[in-house]
Amino acid sequence: MIQPHPHIARLFYLPLQQKLFSLSFTPIQTLSIGTIADLSLKHPNTFHPNPEFEKLLHSTFKKYVHLDPSLQGLALSQKVGYMTLHDLRVFTPFGRVADPEDLLGSVLLDQGKIVPHSYDPMPTYRLLSSHGITELSDFMHEKLLQELNLLPSLSLSSAI
Repeated sequence: MIQPHPHIARLFYLPLQQKLFSLSFTPIQTLSIGTIADLSLKHPNTFHPNPEFEKLLHSTFKKYVHLDPSLQGLALSQKVGYMTLHDLRVFTPFGRVADPEDLLGSVLLDQGKIVPHSYDPMPTYRLLSSHGITELSDFMHEKLLQELNLLPSLSLSSAI
C-alpha cells in the first residue's frame, strides 16, 4: 500500500521488499521515481533512478518551463543568453550556479523571455543527491503531476 513519506511533503513510498522502497510523487502511481534501500534518503548511493521517470521529468520541463512564473521573473533579470535551472532542494542565490547534481538544465532567453521548448537537460542532474530528493516549483510540480496522470495506471512495483 502506498503511504506518504513521514518527513517529506509531496513524496510517497511503497515497500517492495525488506529494505527496498519505491518512491513516487503521487499516491496513485503510474511511474516510480526510483527505488531506495533507506527511507531517510540520506544515502543517495542506495537510490536507483527510474530512467523512464527521468525522461518524463525532462520532457515536462521542455513542454512547460517557459510558463513557470517564478522563472519568468529570473528571465527578465538576465534578458539574453542561457539561464541554468536548478531544483529547489538547496537555496542558490541569484547569480550563483548550483552544484552540478542539482542543475536540472538550461533554457535560452530572448529579450527577457524563456524561448519555448529550448530546455536542455543537464547530464549531471541527480533525482536524489546529498541535498535530498528533487524539489520543483509549485508550478512545475503540478505540471509533472498532470503528465503523470496522463499515463496509464500501473502498480508502483511494475512501474520501476
